[in-house]
Amino acid sequence: MDATPATATNPFSDILRADDVATWLKVDRKTIYNAASRGAIPHQRLGKCLLFSRTALVSWLARESGGARR
Repeated sequence: MDATPATATNPFSDILRADDVATWLKVDRKTIYNAASRGAIPHQRLGKCLLFSRTALVSWLARESGGARR
């Protein structure tokens, strides 16, 4: 999936699949699926597919870390 932010020409670049999120966060794919099944990570289900918004994930990470930079 494209790593660039969503733009007017490509509004779907903000949408990630579980494999993309796992690669981006440098964790195993199972970790993403487990977090999603617990409701611990923001996602949407479309049929059997899990979809993630890059913007929502960045906001979620900022909230979870208390806004601290590491």
